[in-house]
Parts: sequence; structure tokens; C-alpha cells
Amino acid sequence: MNGSLMLHRIFLLLALAFLSVASATSAQPTPKPSTISRPQTIALELSNVRFGARSEAFRVQIAIGDEDLPMRIWLESKKTKQQWACLVIDIEDHKAKGATYVLPTDVIILGLQRGLSALDSSHTLDASGCSVGLGDTKNNHLRLVLELKFLTLLSAKYEFDLAPLETEKIDILEAKIRDIQDELPRITHQSTNNHNGIVAELLSSADTKKYIPWTIKTSPSQHFIKISALKTTVYFLRPGIYLLQASTQAAGGNLVLNVDEEPVWTSGASIWNGARNVLQLSYTIVANKDTSVKLQVLGQSNFVKQGAKLTIILVQHMPDTSHFKYSETCTPDKDCN
Repeated sequence: MNGSLMLHRIFLLLALAFLSVASATSAQPTPKPSTISRPQTIALELSNVRFGARSEAFRVQIAIGDEDLPMRIWLESKKTKQQWACLVIDIEDHKAKGATYVLPTDVIILGLQRGLSALDSSHTLDASGCSVGLGDTKNNHLRLVLELKFLTLLSAKYEFDLAPLETEKIDILEAKIRDIQDELPRITHQSTNNHNGIVAELLSSADTKKYIPWTIKTSPSQHFIKISALKTTVYFLRPGIYLLQASTQAAGGNLVLNVDEEPVWTSGASIWNGARNVLQLSYTIVANKDTSVKLQVLGQSNFVKQGAKLTIILVQHMPDTSHFKYSETCTPDKDCN
């Protein structure tokens, strides 16, 4: 929805709201907490939102239910990795105290999308009368404030109390993985100048209960890797330090990385990404020429659906030592040839 249409709709709805002409469908009975399921449809996902004078940037995600509600607002500090969330059941509970206006939930969602996107560094959108602010409250809570304005005539304000979430070591690791994923476009851009960056992006080509078979989705250079005839083994063609990032949809188990036929790293438990359970693995490998890697899921459920991803990033070139020859007659008092 463009800015002018957005403003026009907000103006009409605000006018109707202040005249108490609200749609009969805008006020829905509040469901019982025991019947509320976590919303799964991602309505907004941003990775670098900055609020006013706050020095830290935030990740923001808004997930909605089949009928917009319930809605979950989630924030993560990119500096501290602390997370907060608010589950919205009835939008009326969040309007300013004493306010009599009634706005449809989809307008509030549009306002949040527009206002937050205007604060993200990767967007150039105008807020179009939708401003979003963030403040601190007691007990480490945050207050997200949405204000909808049309000129100086009408305005509506909604406030959302975001409670801190418990974070464990796996949450911190996942947050760092997200940071790395954010850096991938920059690394790729730099690779055009310094020959580092993504050397291949692979996708699994079939469902499997064994080693994951791969096909090359993109490969800026064909000189870094090759795939075996069975498609399950990736061979490095150039020595170097590489970052491997893998993810796959899975109901359980762990993602296991094998290097030269030996298991060297295992992912944590599967996590919910808002749409499905996924396993994620990140590993830095020092590879020689012909070093091989394989991936598989082991555990109670080892079935891997087609669509698993593997990204290979060159971090640092290394000299090829495969042609070096050493004398078998080296002794402490005799130099090696």
C-alpha cells in the first residue's frame, strides 16, 4: 500500500472512530488464554531498526494469526542479544488510556509495518503518518508506542508492553548466526574486490534419510568446490579457511557435519523460526585441497526434506602445500631438501 493511500485510509478510519462509527466486526470477544496459539504468519521482519537516540539497533518481527489476532511483537537487541515480546490478544487493550476511538486490527498492523520499516536502515520508506517509539519501563520491560496522525487534526495512540524473555546459550548462538547471515550480502559485495566471500550456495536436491545430496544453486567461481557423482560429498579445490552455514527443516535430531568422513560438529536442537522447525549449523573449517564435507541428520527423526541449504564462504586464502616434497633422510644435523 503506497503512502498516500495509507494516509487516506487512516484519515477516514480515524474520523469514523472519533465519531464512534466503528465496524461491528472490529470488536471481537477476547479469547481465553488457554485457547491462544502462537501466531505463525510473519507480517514483518527487520534486522536493523533504530529508535531515536538509542545507540543500539534491534531486530523486529511481527507475527499474526489467521485473522490478524493474536499478534506477537518480538524485539532483539543486536548489542546485548536480550529479547522481548508482547502477545496481543485484543487490540482494544493497547489503545491510550481513556481513548474512545476504535480502529480495525489490520490498520494497526499496517501502521506498525510502515512506522518500523521507516526506522530500518535498509529501507527508504516514508513513515506516512505512522510513528513508532521505544521506551524503557520498570523491571526491564520496554514500551513500544505507535502513533497514527493525520496533519494536526486527528491522532490515535497504541502502546505495547514488551516483557523480557529468558535467553539461554543456544539463543545467544542463534542471535550470532543471524548477525553472520546479515553480513553475507556485504561479504559477497566485498568479494568482487578481494576475491573473498561466498564461493557457493547449495540446495538439497531430494528427500533423504542418509547424507544430504546437493546441487549448486549459485557459484561465483567454479574453482573452489566440486560435488561427487552421488552428490553427497563436497570437495574443496583450493586450500583456505571457509565458513560453512547449513540449515534444514527437521522435526528432530541434530545436523551433523562430517569432514573427511569423520564427524566434527553437531548442531543444537531444532528451533521454531515462525513457520517451521529448523536445524542450523555454523562451522569454520581449515580446508586443504580435496578436503571433503558431508552433512546428515542423526537422531530420533533423521528424515531430511528437499530444500536444505548450505552456504560456503571463503574467509582467507591459504597457500597450496600439496606440491611440497620432504626428504626422508632429514636428521637433526642434516638439512631437509
